[in-house]
Amino acid sequence: MSGHSKKKTSLVWKFFKEDPTDKIYAVCLICAERIKRGISLPSCSSTPLSNHLRSKHSKELNEAQKRKAEDAAQPFHRNDTSLKKNQINITALTILFL
Repeated sequence: MSGHSKKKTSLVWKFFKEDPTDKIYAVCLICAERIKRGISLPSCSSTPLSNHLRSKHSKELNEAQKRKAEDAAQPFHRNDTSLKKNQINITALTILFL
């Protein structure tokens, strides 16, 4: 996987970006503090980023966690319209080929 970075799925990445000059560090998008994520790239983790958010920006983290939980409780809410469009398209195609 040389030259490729692992997809960042942790919620904390909504608050950080990788430091382009040194990928061991991430930069907080709220306060611009550089946070070290590990001693080398293979061992980097998001735990130090979570710790920074909990200690310095707990309000923002709590709001993001709440939004994420609300989104998870309604998994098809955002896709309802596209699902209905797909059903209409399938129905239209079925009628065309009958």
